[in-house]
Amino acid sequence: MEETELRLTFVYESKLSTNANALFWTLDDSKKIIDKELEIIKRAQDYLYLRSGFLYLDEIISLLDQINKAKN
Repeated sequence: MEETELRLTFVYESKLSTNANALFWTLDDSKKIIDKELEIIKRAQDYLYLRSGFLYLDEIISLLDQINKAKN
């Protein structure tokens, strides 16, 4: 557990993971979080796997709207 915590701390602080090949963004308000999620959904071409934890009310509505648009 401690090793995982240290790795996540390192990834967060450096904002770039060498193991995951993915960028990490620092988003400081709900609007920026929702905008980034919608941008990622719009770029998805075939599949999109979402794993959600805590969500803002506006975030749920925006995500459902965007997912429904992508279906059509």
